[in-house]
Amino acid sequence: MQVNPKYDNIIDDIMSFFDQRVNYFSKIGYDLKKLILDPGIGFGKTKEDNYNIISNVYKFKKFGCKLLIGISRKSFLQINNDIPKDRLYSSIAMQSICAYKGVDIIRTHDVNEMINSINVISQLNNNYGNSRLYK
Repeated sequence: MQVNPKYDNIIDDIMSFFDQRVNYFSKIGYDLKKLILDPGIGFGKTKEDNYNIISNVYKFKKFGCKLLIGISRKSFLQINNDIPKDRLYSSIAMQSICAYKGVDIIRTHDVNEMINSINVISQLNNNYGNSRLYK
C-alpha cells in the first residue's frame, strides 16, 4: 500500500471521493450528521501527502459531516528513526493541531494526554473568540 503511492492532487482526489459518497448517502436519505469522513492518513499516502491532508482538513468540513483523523504514532511522525512507542510527543502535537483545525474525532493511543490537550484547546476557543486555524 505504501510502495510508490501517486495522486494527481491528493486533496482534490479525496474531495472528489467524499463528494461522491456524501451525495450517495444524501440521495438514500441517510442522516449526514451521522456520517464520519476519514481521509485515511497513512493508507497509500506519502509523508508529504499526510502533511498536505492535515494542512487542508478545513476543506473536508464543507461536507457537513464529522471528520475523523487517525494519526497516533504513525510512521510519518517518525523522527530520527524512532519507533511508535517513542512518538508520544509527535502524536500529541499533530493531533492537537488537528483538533484545533476542527477535526471532530481523533483516534489516539494516548487518551488521557489527548483529553488534556483538547481541554486546553477548548479553553482557547471558548474564551478567546473561536480562534481555530482554518487556513
